[in-house]
Amino acid sequence: MKVSTLQNYYKRRDICPTPRKAQLIKIAEHEGVSLDWLLDGTGKEPDIKDKKNDINEGRRGGSSPHVMSSADKKILELFSFLSEGEKDKILEVLVRKGIETILYLLDEDNINLLKLDRVIKEQALGMQPRTIGEAARSDEGAREGAVAKIWRW
Repeated sequence: MKVSTLQNYYKRRDICPTPRKAQLIKIAEHEGVSLDWLLDGTGKEPDIKDKKNDINEGRRGGSSPHVMSSADKKILELFSFLSEGEKDKILEVLVRKGIETILYLLDEDNINLLKLDRVIKEQALGMQPRTIGEAARSDEGAREGAVAKIWRW
């Protein structure tokens, strides 16, 4: 199931979001529970112990997308200290900034700026001398300084 589908379910707070039957069947098969259990809590229950082993140790016979790295665990630990409202606000900021960045990258002027030579970009940002000749001399001096540092080792 796509993340966007799940997000749509959670955004509709005014109604009790229920996935379509085809989605419920996929969820039941993936989680090893019956369709009845998903709908009303009756029928075959999930074996939580087996699921924890799958997540923590990886599924046998291949890698699992649910295996958590140490970075994943640290992020989850940090989020555990936040309220639901704080988590929602962080998620909203991440989504907004992600979309904002994508929109910047779609702008033709920004694409052209990204394609510029490094020296010209640095000049535009005021990080370089005024002329390309001065920049070349500056680059040459930086290279000589780096070589001198290497020889001192």
